[in-house]
Amino acid sequence: MDTCNRVRDELACDPTSSDPDVQHHVENCASCAAYRRAHTTLDRVVQAELRWEMPADLSARLLTMALASTPFPMPQPKRWHVVLAYTIAAFSLLFSLLVGWYAVAQLSTQFDLQAQFAALMALPMQALAQLTQALPESRYLVDFFLRVRTQLVWLLLVALVWAMLDHWNPQFTFRRRQGA
Repeated sequence: MDTCNRVRDELACDPTSSDPDVQHHVENCASCAAYRRAHTTLDRVVQAELRWEMPADLSARLLTMALASTPFPMPQPKRWHVVLAYTIAAFSLLFSLLVGWYAVAQLSTQFDLQAQFAALMALPMQALAQLTQALPESRYLVDFFLRVRTQLVWLLLVALVWAMLDHWNPQFTFRRRQGA
């Protein structure tokens, strides 16, 4: 019975399965053969119902519209519409910035954000002081990392300058200035 269930699951997914085990079982089991015939018939009926052919006149009209030589003209907005839209957008942005600035100012006075920020900036120095107090020899390691950091900053600066100069083409820039 377990084999029949497995084969029927396989046939439910694909009634025309070409798996040799499924084929052999269907040849020897009448109930699974009937199950396969029923699913094959159902698949044919569903495929026939799902097939739809477009009417010839609709196809011809759509083809004529697609191949029309004159596309629909896009209306150009009037200049005052564009200026009005940009003005409204600029005022909306300015108003949003002012409201945000006011909200931050109110919150900063209420929560004393300047003192909180100063305390937050002092945390790394406090942690470093505690580390050097607990492990006095760690100052050599910290000093080494600070020197490496300084060198990496200089390397980053050199890489940025190199990248900028690598993409700079003075002849192109000179020709563009002459043509203007």
